[in-house]
Amino acid sequence: MTTRCSSCILPGSFPNIEFNAEGVCNHCLELNESRCLGEPALEKVLEPYKKTGEKYNCIIPLSGGKDSSFVLYYAVKVLNLRPIALNYDSDFQSIVAKKNIKNICEALDVPFVIRKAGKISRKIIKQALLISEAVGSFFGICGNCEAILRSVSVNLAKEKNISLIIWGASSIENVEDEYVTKSNTVGLKGFLKNLKDVKKLFKTFPPLFSYYFLSVIQRFQMGIPKKYALNIRRKIPFPENKIRVLYLFDYLKVDPQKMIEILKKEVKWTYPEDVESRFDCLLHPFINHHNLQLLGISSDGYVYSNRVRTGTLERSEALEKEMHIGNTVVEDCKSVINELGLKDYKMPALKEIGE
Repeated sequence: MTTRCSSCILPGSFPNIEFNAEGVCNHCLELNESRCLGEPALEKVLEPYKKTGEKYNCIIPLSGGKDSSFVLYYAVKVLNLRPIALNYDSDFQSIVAKKNIKNICEALDVPFVIRKAGKISRKIIKQALLISEAVGSFFGICGNCEAILRSVSVNLAKEKNISLIIWGASSIENVEDEYVTKSNTVGLKGFLKNLKDVKKLFKTFPPLFSYYFLSVIQRFQMGIPKKYALNIRRKIPFPENKIRVLYLFDYLKVDPQKMIEILKKEVKWTYPEDVESRFDCLLHPFINHHNLQLLGISSDGYVYSNRVRTGTLERSEALEKEMHIGNTVVEDCKSVINELGLKDYKMPALKEIGE
């Protein structure tokens, strides 16, 4: 059983982690609060966009989750912007998320545009799951989502002659940097190690080819430029010279719990019991499973550790949430697997989680 940091909830299995004599990890000891640029700087950035004579002056991607919902609320009620909300429906969007999108757009009187991925997403995920079964850890579950979301946001901005996109990223909640890097590095090593087994190699090749072929088709369908469509691992950059992408939480330091309270009160925002973050996508449990297996902590658990360090969550509560994920993640994954018709699917095994 893996021990955990006595201050946050990072486990001893986390890459490059070290503990002092009191059991406190190096991540807690090296704590640097994220830099907040402040509201005056935000107002200065937004000033030229507010002065435009266009009916709408920004695009805000909206998933129905906490961060993007708060960004839309704050943009309208505090910043007095005139946004168009954009929802990318991957075909795995939760019912609660869809309800939130409807409620918040109606409450704020904001128009919203939906871009749907279609049934090809299910075919891609099915192939990803078959690859995952062969190599023993979940692989490629997020697929094209980030690339498509960026692409449809930029394309809508161009279509509406809008030069500002406001992104719902948070310094506390955003795990797209070191955490994902660690996870992907460990996962790639395990993936390549498994492929040294000739039987696994031949079993993996057909779904891997289908995964790539379907992913390329989907990228073309969703308007991704050719040079990014063919290389499905390549990130799509924003055209910063024509469209400004503003990360709102670079300028605001907000307590996630306070965000939830505001959204519940003002725009009828809801969330499933015990899951206030990243419930908007039904595939997220696979990401939690992947990271529990490889790093000993879920994707959400890493976020909880950051929140413990910044004083917005008690360690005991963070640990309780992480234990809940560990107890439910397999069934959450199985529900999607069963829906996709993968009978007799062998789930990658999870190790025992330490407290």
